[in-house]
Amino acid sequence: MKNILSLFAALACVISSALALNPSRDYEMTPKDVDLAFEEVTIPTEDGANLHGWYFPAVSKKASYNIVIISDDGDGNMADQIEMASKFLTLGFHVLCYDYRGYGKSSDFDVKKKFFIHTQFEKDLQGALKFVRTAYSKIAKISFYGQGIGAGLSICVGANDLKIRYIIADSPYTYFDDMSKSLSAAGEDIMFPMAYDKIKMEPKYNLESETDLDKLNAKLLYIVGGKDPVYNTKMIKAMHKLRPARSTVYVVKNATKSNTFSSDKEAYYNQIKTFLE
Repeated sequence: MKNILSLFAALACVISSALALNPSRDYEMTPKDVDLAFEEVTIPTEDGANLHGWYFPAVSKKASYNIVIISDDGDGNMADQIEMASKFLTLGFHVLCYDYRGYGKSSDFDVKKKFFIHTQFEKDLQGALKFVRTAYSKIAKISFYGQGIGAGLSICVGANDLKIRYIIADSPYTYFDDMSKSLSAAGEDIMFPMAYDKIKMEPKYNLESETDLDKLNAKLLYIVGGKDPVYNTKMIKAMHKLRPARSTVYVVKNATKSNTFSSDKEAYYNQIKTFLE
């Protein structure tokens, strides 16, 4: 019985850490600590917030016209994405990391730690996209990479912009209602937005809309942990079936959302490299 209780406690811990917003204002490291060339930037949003970002110039010998915007999962801040940024630099990309409002050095915002996501975060990604197009206009080939809520937002914004080339979505959500029901069944009390634009906030709605099938121009790579109790393979494969010609699924065996990358970094990197070729 003790082992069974431990199993349920561990599962609850996995679910909570996978979904609850957990902002951090402090950076455990910066690009300077690992000797990466970068520029600190300020990204304005349409509603007046100012986001803190790090721009990493491509390190390739040839001129690069590719840039990837990295969106975090809402747990920590953009410092958690430094290693991932270095992988894209190796692939010849410029990289922009940014913090949502309420995170890192971005504008103050009351992040609710029981919330799954704030609708304002969609404005943050839109702000990052507009910033790239304005500040780095010569870097015309823009792609998205996101984890968790960042993956879902990347799909939503990318599905409504014909100029986005690639979307790499590691453990994206689908519908708020579906996620809420599955979490309630698991005994989790996570709050979801009640008033929102489905086009801006729900990835699956964008992918299954029969009236806007021409919206998604980007190629889409789904990454999912084979053992994740929330962002499960069934859910991701169902989204893949909506646009099979434009999407690919990479299942990381024996992994959950928290370690899809760290469980086998070389395999993860090679999947992204192959997808982008």
